[in-house]
Amino acid sequence: AELPINQLTRHMFWTMSYPHGVLGTPRASLIDTDECGIWLDYTNRTYGKALTGVSVREAGKYNRTGEKWTLILSVDCNRVVGFRFRKVSGTTTDEFVSFLRNDVFPNLPTGGPQRTFLWDNLGAHLNSTVHNLVTGAGHRVLCRAPYMPSDGPIEYVFNQVDVHLKKLQDKVMTDTDLVTAMTTVLSNI
Repeated sequence: AELPINQLTRHMFWTMSYPHGVLGTPRASLIDTDECGIWLDYTNRTYGKALTGVSVREAGKYNRTGEKWTLILSVDCNRVVGFRFRKVSGTTTDEFVSFLRNDVFPNLPTGGPQRTFLWDNLGAHLNSTVHNLVTGAGHRVLCRAPYMPSDGPIEYVFNQVDVHLKKLQDKVMTDTDLVTAMTTVLSNI
């Protein structure tokens, strides 16, 4: 992350206009998209709990074993634009294209303003099919600087998802409970 090329890319992201950065792009036109993984056994764990500020110094189950769920999320400055939460191990190009077509674009006004989609450098994001889909719909694509997740507003939303899911962890025992909890959390952000 601290390599000079990454620092230069980050500097360009904040100080140059499109297609190199966000300078001059209205905040309301940005849509940040990313994904995260969630494990059901990690969400409702029965180990490692302690009062705030108290360290737990005992052996526990810290590796992630269960089935992975992937949350793909798009947000703008006002709301969750679209999300997909499925029991899949990651985000493929086909899954990402389907997400954009079915979960994001229908939530944008027809003939509305041009939006700038921000995301990281995941291979599924960089595929020409994805780029052509977004630009074909009249929007723009801009990748955030590598290894700089704090530059993406969506990382703060993921933090809120994590906080709210932890509040519901005692109610999450099954896949259905997890989907319900996630839907509840995302509808209240």
